[in-house]
Amino acid sequence: ACASRIPSGRLAWSNSLFEDNAEFGLGMRLAVTAQTELAQTLLRESASLVGDELVTAILEADQSDETGIAAQRERLTALRNKLASDTSTTTKLLLGTAEALVRRSVWIVGGDGWAYDIGFGGVAHVLASSCLFYNSDAADDLLCVDLGGSATTHKKTQTTTTPNTPKT
Repeated sequence: ACASRIPSGRLAWSNSLFEDNAEFGLGMRLAVTAQTELAQTLLRESASLVGDELVTAILEADQSDETGIAAQRERLTALRNKLASDTSTTTKLLLGTAEALVRRSVWIVGGDGWAYDIGFGGVAHVLASSCLFYNSDAADDLLCVDLGGSATTHKKTQTTTTPNTPKT
């Protein structure tokens, strides 16, 4: 897998090969969730330095749209300013994970072969998991090309999308 960031730092792309794509995406979602939970814990532990008002504002922020996300980024700037002079281990860890306090969207995208044939077990595994914060889409061009290069047409059977609606 490879990953890159654009200069704004707000977009990342990773990809996996063939049938483990769904599990790969689920793993990315679980990693983002773990980072967010760590940052939340560290923020609560730093309440005496940061102030209860800012901690509450960050933890309870409505990030359901771009305006809310922009406001959260402003709160994180205030957080970084308040912690700038502290050199404790907790502060260093919080500063390193603070960006995880901004809502992230993780998408799992695959073609029709990934969703219906080769990796269907992986897609079913992800959809059956308890993780509700992922998006999945299967692009179906009605042309199926197998790994040997032969192509056949088939009928589209399903496309699944689960909305990404985390509050953290």
